[in-house]
Amino acid sequence: MHVAPRVSQHIVTMTIGGLLLTSFNFYAQMQDEMGYNSSMLAMVYFVKMSIITINYRDGAGDLDKVLTEREMKYRLLERPILSEYCHYIFGLPSCLVGPPYEYKDWFDFIERQN
Repeated sequence: MHVAPRVSQHIVTMTIGGLLLTSFNFYAQMQDEMGYNSSMLAMVYFVKMSIITINYRDGAGDLDKVLTEREMKYRLLERPILSEYCHYIFGLPSCLVGPPYEYKDWFDFIERQN
């Protein structure tokens, strides 16, 4: 999240993440893996990175008139610190239990807020 300005980092993150995801998929196909496929985790990471960067982009303030109520609820006004970001992206429980969730939901759960 430190690579690009706030208003364009979602594009940079999706581009880099998409390229990495594509390379993981090519690697998995070349290895002809049976059973565990490492690209499945990369897909979850890609979705979570996209979620957090889009929420951070929504918090810039220039789109407040066009954001929906849900987008206003989940926007991030401040950039998360590196440890929180890594725990959200790479936390094992979220990779095992199903669909990704919003960063604010995870943060509120960790901080025991409503």
